[in-house]
Amino acid sequence: MNKIFENEQQIEHANRKVTTAAGRLSPKEFPKDFVLEMYCECANKACQEKFTIAFDEYVQHKKENLNAFAVLPEHYLPEFERLVKQTLNYWIIAKKMEKLDKQFEV
Repeated sequence: MNKIFENEQQIEHANRKVTTAAGRLSPKEFPKDFVLEMYCECANKACQEKFTIAFDEYVQHKKENLNAFAVLPEHYLPEFERLVKQTLNYWIIAKKMEKLDKQFEV
C-alpha cells in the first residue's frame, strides 16, 4: 500500500469516528440537514484544512464506495484518484485501485 492511501485512510478514520458517533443518534435528535465539519481526507499529510458536508451525504458516499474520500477542491492527485463529485465546499474522490501499489509520497 502506498503513502498516499495510508495518509488518506488515517484522516478518514478520524472523520469516520465522528460520523459513527453521530450515526448512533436517533434522526429525531438532530436536524435533517445536519452538517459536519470534517478534516480534508486528501493525501497531503500536512493538510489540516476543514470543510463542511451534510452528514447524510458523507455517509452515502462511504456506503457507495469504501475507497471514496471527501477532500477540499483541488486536493486530489489525478494520477491516483478519480473525481466522483464536485461541490463548492468539497470534492468526492475515489482511489484508482490499480494505482495503489505504486509508491509515491506527497
